[in-house]
Amino acid sequence: MLKTVLKTSLTRRRIIHGVVFDMDGTLITSAIDFSEMRRRAGLSPSDADILTALQRLDPKAKVAAMRAVHEVELEALTKMVLKEGVVEICQELDNFGIPRALLTRNMKESVDHFHVHQFRLPPFYPALCRETFPEHKPSPEPLRHIAALWGVDAAELAMVGDSPRDDVVAGNRAGAVTVLLRDPDTEWRPLDPEQTPHFTVGAAPSPNPWP
Repeated sequence: MLKTVLKTSLTRRRIIHGVVFDMDGTLITSAIDFSEMRRRAGLSPSDADILTALQRLDPKAKVAAMRAVHEVELEALTKMVLKEGVVEICQELDNFGIPRALLTRNMKESVDHFHVHQFRLPPFYPALCRETFPEHKPSPEPLRHIAALWGVDAAELAMVGDSPRDDVVAGNRAGAVTVLLRDPDTEWRPLDPEQTPHFTVGAAPSPNPWP
Protein backbone atom coordinates (compact mmCIF):
# COMPACT_ATOMS: atom_id res chain seq x y z
CA MET A 1 0.00 0.00 0.00
CA LEU A 2 2.88 2.39 0.70
CA LYS A 3 4.00 1.91 -2.89
CA THR A 4 0.54 2.92 -4.09
CA VAL A 5 0.54 6.05 -1.95
CA LEU A 6 3.92 7.21 -3.22
CA LYS A 7 3.38 6.28 -6.87
CA THR A 8 -0.20 7.48 -7.37
CA SER A 9 -1.88 9.50 -4.63
CA LEU A 10 1.13 11.65 -3.85
CA THR A 11 2.26 12.27 -7.38
CA ARG A 12 -1.23 13.29 -8.46
CA ARG A 13 -1.65 15.78 -5.62
CA ARG A 14 1.83 17.27 -5.42
CA ILE A 15 5.10 16.80 -7.28
CA ILE A 16 7.44 14.70 -5.15
CA HIS A 17 11.15 15.18 -5.86
CA GLY A 18 12.49 13.07 -3.00
CA VAL A 19 11.44 10.66 -0.26
CA VAL A 20 12.85 10.70 3.27
CA PHE A 21 12.45 7.56 5.38
CA ASP A 22 12.64 7.04 9.12
CA MET A 23 14.61 3.90 10.02
CA ASP A 24 13.38 2.10 13.17
CA GLY A 25 9.82 0.89 12.74
CA THR A 26 9.76 2.06 9.11
CA LEU A 27 12.59 0.42 7.16
CA ILE A 28 13.36 -2.11 9.88
CA THR A 29 11.42 -3.77 12.67
CA SER A 30 12.45 -1.82 15.74
CA ALA A 31 14.06 -4.00 18.41
CA ILE A 32 15.01 -1.15 20.74
CA ASP A 33 13.56 -1.53 24.24
CA PHE A 34 12.87 2.10 25.10
CA SER A 35 11.56 1.27 28.58
CA GLU A 36 14.84 -0.47 29.36
CA MET A 37 16.73 2.42 27.79
CA ARG A 38 15.01 4.89 30.13
CA ARG A 39 15.68 2.66 33.13
CA ARG A 40 19.40 2.28 32.40
CA ALA A 41 19.74 5.99 31.61
CA GLY A 42 18.08 6.93 34.88
CA LEU A 43 15.16 8.63 33.17
CA SER A 44 11.53 8.66 34.20
CA PRO A 45 8.95 6.58 32.30
CA SER A 46 7.21 9.90 31.67
CA ASP A 47 10.21 11.15 29.67
CA ALA A 48 8.69 10.35 26.28
CA ASP A 49 11.43 12.10 24.30
CA ILE A 50 14.64 10.49 25.51
CA LEU A 51 17.04 12.71 23.56
CA THR A 52 15.39 15.87 24.88
CA ALA A 53 15.42 14.51 28.43
CA LEU A 54 19.15 13.81 28.15
CA GLN A 55 19.84 17.46 27.34
CA ARG A 56 18.46 18.46 30.75
CA LEU A 57 21.02 16.38 32.65
CA ASP A 58 24.23 17.77 34.09
CA PRO A 59 27.35 16.92 32.03
CA LYS A 60 28.49 13.97 34.16
CA ALA A 61 25.04 12.40 34.31
CA LYS A 62 24.55 12.97 30.60
CA VAL A 63 27.73 11.05 29.72
CA ALA A 64 26.60 8.08 31.81
CA ALA A 65 23.08 8.20 30.39
CA MET A 66 24.33 8.38 26.80
CA ARG A 67 26.51 5.36 27.48
CA ALA A 68 23.41 3.46 28.63
CA VAL A 69 21.47 4.55 25.54
CA HIS A 70 24.34 3.39 23.34
CA GLU A 71 24.41 -0.01 25.05
CA VAL A 72 20.71 -0.64 24.44
CA GLU A 73 21.04 0.43 20.80
CA LEU A 74 24.01 -1.90 20.30
CA GLU A 75 22.04 -4.81 21.75
CA ALA A 76 19.25 -4.12 19.25
CA LEU A 77 21.60 -4.44 16.25
CA THR A 78 21.59 -8.24 16.47
CA LYS A 79 17.78 -8.22 16.19
CA MET A 80 17.53 -5.81 13.26
CA VAL A 81 15.22 -7.13 10.53
CA LEU A 82 14.43 -5.42 7.24
CA LYS A 83 10.72 -4.83 6.71
CA GLU A 84 8.97 -6.55 3.83
CA GLY A 85 8.76 -4.52 0.64
CA VAL A 86 11.47 -2.00 1.54
CA VAL A 87 13.93 -3.11 -1.13
CA GLU A 88 11.22 -3.23 -3.80
CA ILE A 89 9.90 0.28 -3.18
CA CYS A 90 13.41 1.73 -2.92
CA GLN A 91 14.36 0.01 -6.17
CA GLU A 92 11.35 1.60 -7.86
CA LEU A 93 12.33 5.03 -6.54
CA ASP A 94 15.83 4.47 -7.94
CA ASN A 95 14.38 3.39 -11.29
CA PHE A 96 12.36 6.61 -11.49
CA GLY A 97 15.36 8.71 -10.46
CA ILE A 98 13.69 9.86 -7.24
CA PRO A 99 16.31 10.38 -4.50
CA ARG A 100 15.81 8.78 -1.10
CA ALA A 101 17.24 9.78 2.25
CA LEU A 102 17.28 8.32 5.73
CA LEU A 103 16.52 10.41 8.81
CA THR A 104 16.80 8.76 12.22
CA ARG A 105 17.32 9.69 15.87
CA ASN A 106 19.40 6.52 16.20
CA MET A 107 23.22 6.33 16.26
CA LYS A 108 25.57 6.16 13.28
CA GLU A 109 26.59 2.57 14.10
CA SER A 110 22.98 1.49 13.61
CA VAL A 111 22.78 3.27 10.26
CA ASP A 112 26.05 1.69 9.12
CA HIS A 113 24.90 -1.76 10.28
CA PHE A 114 21.65 -1.32 8.36
CA HIS A 115 23.43 -0.39 5.14
CA VAL A 116 26.03 -3.17 5.39
CA HIS A 117 23.98 -6.08 6.73
CA GLN A 118 20.35 -5.41 5.80
CA PHE A 119 20.07 -3.21 2.71
CA ARG A 120 21.41 -4.55 -0.60
CA LEU A 121 20.78 -1.43 -2.69
CA PRO A 122 23.01 1.67 -2.81
CA PRO A 123 22.93 3.49 0.55
CA PHE A 124 20.44 6.21 1.34
CA TYR A 125 21.85 9.69 0.75
CA PRO A 126 22.02 11.58 2.87
CA ALA A 127 21.65 9.35 5.93
CA LEU A 128 21.28 11.70 8.89
CA CYS A 129 21.42 10.54 12.49
CA ARG A 130 21.87 12.28 15.82
CA GLU A 131 25.66 12.21 15.42
CA THR A 132 25.82 13.66 11.91
CA PHE A 133 23.36 16.56 12.18
CA PRO A 134 22.97 18.98 15.11
CA GLU A 135 19.16 18.88 15.23
CA HIS A 136 16.84 15.89 15.27
CA LYS A 137 13.16 15.17 14.67
CA PRO A 138 10.65 16.66 15.37
CA SER A 139 12.70 19.68 14.27
CA PRO A 140 12.10 20.41 10.57
CA GLU A 141 15.72 21.47 10.05
CA PRO A 142 17.04 18.03 8.98
CA LEU A 143 14.40 17.89 6.25
CA ARG A 144 15.22 21.40 5.11
CA HIS A 145 18.89 20.40 5.01
CA ILE A 146 18.10 17.36 2.86
CA ALA A 147 15.98 19.46 0.51
CA ALA A 148 18.84 21.95 0.14
CA LEU A 149 21.29 19.13 -0.67
CA TRP A 150 18.96 17.91 -3.38
CA GLY A 151 18.26 21.40 -4.70
CA VAL A 152 14.50 21.18 -4.11
CA ASP A 153 11.99 22.81 -1.80
CA ALA A 154 11.03 20.98 1.40
CA ALA A 155 7.42 21.04 0.17
CA GLU A 156 8.55 18.69 -2.62
CA LEU A 157 9.61 15.99 -0.14
CA ALA A 158 7.64 13.09 1.30
CA MET A 159 8.45 12.16 4.91
CA VAL A 160 7.63 8.53 5.69
CA GLY A 161 7.71 7.21 9.24
CA ASP A 162 5.89 5.42 12.04
CA SER A 163 5.97 8.15 14.70
CA PRO A 164 3.30 10.87 14.74
CA ARG A 165 5.29 12.77 17.37
CA ASP A 166 8.62 12.75 15.52
CA ASP A 167 8.24 11.90 11.83
CA VAL A 168 4.89 13.49 11.09
CA VAL A 169 5.52 16.63 13.13
CA ALA A 170 8.93 17.14 11.50
CA GLY A 171 7.43 16.68 8.05
CA ASN A 172 4.46 18.95 8.69
CA ARG A 173 6.68 21.68 10.14
CA ALA A 174 8.89 21.50 7.05
CA GLY A 175 5.88 21.67 4.74
CA ALA A 176 6.52 18.19 3.33
CA VAL A 177 3.98 15.53 2.45
CA THR A 178 3.69 13.23 5.47
CA VAL A 179 2.98 9.50 5.38
CA LEU A 180 2.39 7.67 8.66
CA LEU A 181 2.99 3.92 8.80
CA ARG A 182 0.69 2.49 11.44
CA ASP A 183 0.75 -0.97 12.97
CA PRO A 184 -2.74 -2.38 12.30
CA ASP A 185 -2.58 -4.18 15.67
CA THR A 186 -2.16 -0.89 17.52
CA GLU A 187 -5.33 0.79 18.75
CA TRP A 188 -6.06 3.92 16.75
CA ARG A 189 -6.39 7.19 18.65
CA PRO A 190 -7.13 10.68 17.34
CA LEU A 191 -3.99 12.73 16.71
CA ASP A 192 -3.22 16.33 17.53
CA PRO A 193 -3.41 18.57 14.44
CA GLU A 194 0.39 18.83 14.15
CA GLN A 195 0.67 15.03 14.39
CA THR A 196 -1.91 14.39 11.67
CA PRO A 197 -0.38 13.03 8.43
CA HIS A 198 -1.58 13.63 4.91
CA PHE A 199 -1.71 9.86 4.40
CA THR A 200 -1.88 6.87 6.71
CA VAL A 201 -0.71 3.43 5.59
CA GLY A 202 -2.33 0.60 7.52
CA ALA A 203 -5.75 -0.24 8.90
CA ALA A 204 -6.64 3.31 9.86
CA PRO A 205 -9.32 5.88 9.08
CA SER A 206 -9.20 7.59 5.71
CA PRO A 207 -6.49 10.26 5.35
CA ASN A 208 -7.43 13.84 6.04
CA PRO A 209 -8.11 16.00 2.99
CA TRP A 210 -5.20 18.05 1.72
CA PRO A 211 -4.85 21.54 3.20
